Amino acid sequence: MSAIPAIKLFHVRMLNRGRLFAVISLICVVLLSLQVSRADAGEDLFDLSLDELMAIEVTSVSKQSQKLSDVASSIFVIDKKMIRHSGVTTLPDAFALAPGVDVNRIYGDTFSVSVRGFNGRFTNKLLVLVDGRSIYMPTFAGVFWEVETLPLEEIERIEVIRGAAGSVWGVNAMNGVINIITRAPNEDDGQQIAITVGNGPRMRSYFSTSDQIGSAAYRLSAQSMKDESLMRPSETFAMDRYPKSDHARLSVTMEQDAWHHALFAGSKYYITQYDSLTNTIAVDPLGGLDSILRVKNNFLMFRSTYQHPGSAETIFQFYVDRSDYLIEAFLRDVGSRINDAELRHNREMGNHSLTLGLGHRTWVYNDLNASFGGQRFDLETSTVFVQDDIRLLNDKALLTLGFKAEETYFFRMLKSNQPLSCFTSGIVI
Repeated sequence: MSAIPAIKLFHVRMLNRGRLFAVISLICVVLLSLQVSRADAGEDLFDLSLDELMAIEVTSVSKQSQKLSDVASSIFVIDKKMIRHSGVTTLPDAFALAPGVDVNRIYGDTFSVSVRGFNGRFTNKLLVLVDGRSIYMPTFAGVFWEVETLPLEEIERIEVIRGAAGSVWGVNAMNGVINIITRAPNEDDGQQIAITVGNGPRMRSYFSTSDQIGSAAYRLSAQSMKDESLMRPSETFAMDRYPKSDHARLSVTMEQDAWHHALFAGSKYYITQYDSLTNTIAVDPLGGLDSILRVKNNFLMFRSTYQHPGSAETIFQFYVDRSDYLIEAFLRDVGSRINDAELRHNREMGNHSLTLGLGHRTWVYNDLNASFGGQRFDLETSTVFVQDDIRLLNDKALLTLGFKAEETYFFRMLKSNQPLSCFTSGIVI
C-alpha cells in the first residue's frame, strides 16, 4: 500500500523536471539493460568448478602471476560481475564485498576504509593500488576516497590481501593491500555509454571508445558526476556537500615479440561545496567551515614487460603523479608531486618462485598556506626487496620468505629558509 504514493511522487517530480528528460532517461535505461544482459551471457564465477576457481590467477601477493591455490596469503578476488550485480556506485562500496574489509561512510561521499582494524578518515596501514600504481597520498597519510572516481565499468577485478605484505609492497602494506586491476583495452571493442540518474538530483554519465590498430589497442574514456543529495543528517553537527567531478582516462597496450608495453594516463577534477553549521574539523580536517575544496590530479604511467625464454620475466614501471588541493576557507594551496620507478625480475627455479626488485620514489610537497608562511617537504625513498615462494611436499605446502630494505631521506624547508633534514633506514622481514 505504501509503494503506490512513492511511485506517484517520483512520477510528479520527474514531470516537473521535464517530460523529455524522463523519456530519454527511460530509453537509456532500457538500452543499457539490454547491453548488460548480453554482457552477462559470458562465464560467471558461480558457474565455475572448484578446480577452476582455484586456478584463477592473481598478481598482488608477490608481484607476479600466480594461481589462487598457490598463494600463501589470505586473498579475496572481487570480479567485474560481482561489482555489476551488487549495484554499487563507488569504489569503497565495492571493497565492502570482500570479507574482512571495514568500510564506513563518514558523511556524504567521504569514506573510511581499512583491513583488520585501525579504521579512520585516512588509513596509513593499507596500501591501495590501481594497476600497480599507488594512490596513497603522503599529503594526508591515506587515500582521498571522494576524489578516486575510477569508472567501475573499467574494472576487471579487485584483489584484496588481508594481512601484512610489506616485504614486496613496503610499510603502507602493514595490514593489507587492495589492488584494482582495470580491463585490458584489447578486451573491449566499440563504444560504451552508461547513464545513472537518481533523486537529489544525482547524475552520472560515462562514455568510452576502444579500438585496435595493428598490435596496439587503446581505450579512451570520460566520466562526469554530480551529486546534490548529500544533505546533512542533522542540524547540529554535520555539513552539506555538493560534489562534482570529471574524469578522463587513456589506456594503451602493445605487443611486440617478447615485449609487452602498457601506458596509462588520466586527469580528474573534483570540486565540492561545504556548507557547515558548526566546526567539524575534528571529523574532517579538509572541511569544518563554509568553503570550497578543489582538487586537480594528473598522472602518467608506463610499464614494459620482457618475457625471457622459459618462465622468467623482467618488468620496468615508472609513473608520475601531480595533485593540487585548494581549500578556500583556509587560504590553503597544497601541491603534491610524486615520481616512482621500479625494476623487478621474476623467475622460476625448480621448486622456487623468486621475485627480485629495486625501486626509487620521490615526493615533493608544497604547502602555500598563508597562515603559516608556507613550507616544503622532500621525501626520497630507495628500496630493495626479494621474495621466494618455496613449494614443499610435492607441491602440497608453500613456504614464503621475504626481505625488504628501505632507506628514506627527508628534507623540510620553511619559508624562512630554515632547512631540516634527516635520514632513516629500515628492514622488513
